[in-house]
Amino acid sequence: MDIEPSPVVLDNGSGNLRAGFAGQDSPDVFFSSLDRRAFYIGNEAQSRRSILSLVHPVTGGVVTNWDDMEVIWTYAFNQLSTLPGSQPVLISEAPLNPRPNREKMCETMFEKFDVPAFYVSIAAVLALYASGRGSGIVLDSGEGTTHVVPVYQGYTFPHAITRVGFSGCDLTDYMIRLLGERGLIFSSSGQRETVREMKESLCYVSIESQTSRDISPQQYNLPDGRVIDLSDECCKVPEALFNPQEMGINRAGIQHTVLDTINKCDIDVRKDFMSNIILSGGNTLFNGFPQRLRKEIQDTSSTRSKAVVVSALERDSFVWLGGSILASLSTFQHVWVTKQDYGENGFSTIFRRDP
Repeated sequence: MDIEPSPVVLDNGSGNLRAGFAGQDSPDVFFSSLDRRAFYIGNEAQSRRSILSLVHPVTGGVVTNWDDMEVIWTYAFNQLSTLPGSQPVLISEAPLNPRPNREKMCETMFEKFDVPAFYVSIAAVLALYASGRGSGIVLDSGEGTTHVVPVYQGYTFPHAITRVGFSGCDLTDYMIRLLGERGLIFSSSGQRETVREMKESLCYVSIESQTSRDISPQQYNLPDGRVIDLSDECCKVPEALFNPQEMGINRAGIQHTVLDTINKCDIDVRKDFMSNIILSGGNTLFNGFPQRLRKEIQDTSSTRSKAVVVSALERDSFVWLGGSILASLSTFQHVWVTKQDYGENGFSTIFRRDP
């Protein structure tokens, strides 16, 4: 179909939502958080977090509260100054998204927002498009989910997709626990957001092993004016990505998961995957993370293949950017599921189209 005007692209993450128009280099709208009672959304909710209970309608990559989700999508369309009924919508989803969740997303877009055309794409595939590569291993780690996804020439290998049992919210919980051991209590949802910001601004990954850390003390100004000193918390928290047992999670470290995923794939593509490990998501932004991941993978791998970790500065927006690129391609126009398609064929249409 011929798509006019520019489609809307939504990156529907567990912690944040990004929205903008296809063909752009960055999203126009970026926000997080919804208060169920007063419907303060995004930055407005964040500014009132000391008096509000902040909730997210997406948990672990799956929408768990559709009423709140509709409110957030409505807010996003309003911020874009567009009527959803006038423009197609491309939206991201987590790998292995339950079929009922995708069906409900489709139903909501067509029947509540009256969009003329719709498409759902796996977040990791979009991240790969943003990297400019056709094949690679995507490590996509955000607030609510972490996945390692092999993508070859635009297609995933479903049997090899691995969902990692921890993500950004687990690191925030770990930091709250460490601070609590020092008598610093952060218990409300608003205080939790403060710790999340603390984690994102001060934490870093040590390139060498745990015993050789050179810890630099850090200070953080709390919203109430207090100043707290942080020391080993700054590197202990992201260290748990490589050693999750430190935060009480009995899972393999992220480096082992990447290698295990590569080894689940055909031997002929493993070398290509080793040289194209794509980072995506805010949970990969810690200083030192790409270098440490490459070192851990190289040291752990039983092959001589060189590990190459691709870590673009804008990787926290890679999913949205990939959607922007995909939806603007002329070759993509036949892939849209139109409202007529949906009316004639129902949900089956959204499960049988690929770009």
